Amino acid sequence: MDFEVILQELFGYAHRNMTVVLVGAAVLALLTFFKFKSMMKLFGILILAVVGIYLLLLLKGSLFTGADQKNKMIYKTRDVVGE
Repeated sequence: MDFEVILQELFGYAHRNMTVVLVGAAVLALLTFFKFKSMMKLFGILILAVVGIYLLLLLKGSLFTGADQKNKMIYKTRDVVGE
């Protein structure tokens, strides 16, 4: 799944369920205001998780490209040999 597709799904959900998003944003704002230090730790962890997931998605694309090329070469060889 591409990162842009994930963002489109998130924005689509936010557009369809505006009240849920607004309540969630209000709760996060209040928690950040009253428990600043612990919420900043949580936001930092979430940012690291998002970056990690993004990097894994990038790696997944490059790994599958190599595997696809390998499979194409195997099947080309089998077709030439006649297996």
